[in-house]
Amino acid sequence: MGRKSRKKRRENWSRLGDFGRTALVTSATLLPERASSGGAHVNAPHCLIAIKVITEALKRAFPERRPDGGNGQSFPSEHAAQSTAAAIIIQREYPGALGSIACALATGVALSRIAARKHYPRDVVAGALIGMASVWVASRMRATIARLDSISPATDAVTR
Repeated sequence: MGRKSRKKRRENWSRLGDFGRTALVTSATLLPERASSGGAHVNAPHCLIAIKVITEALKRAFPERRPDGGNGQSFPSEHAAQSTAAAIIIQREYPGALGSIACALATGVALSRIAARKHYPRDVVAGALIGMASVWVASRMRATIARLDSISPATDAVTR
């Protein structure tokens, strides 16, 4: 296989990863919260902003060249972090076929980043862990806020 052919293949993998991330992030942001989710909804935009801040900070703290020789922003994979978070959010709201498709697409995005030589496997794993952690923290925060909102002033007065 020639050099041009390999480069073209990597570009196609990169486009696939970009498309998949965009589809997942858009879906997680725009799909409505389902009443049957039992209050487990996570605010996708807040989660994705947190991921952006965390990954940018880590990229600056650990500047590492990409496998393709590109810039020093290999670690961690923001694509993997955002795709993983978006897929988990979709899975929680829409368990079943749609959630499974989202998880499969997130896996494809993560693998595409390695195939496109944009990230090392450890970058993708770290990104996925950041995505999972951001959803977990956001759901805990939402549950805490909901619990605090449910405390009525009368209950508060009794406990004083």
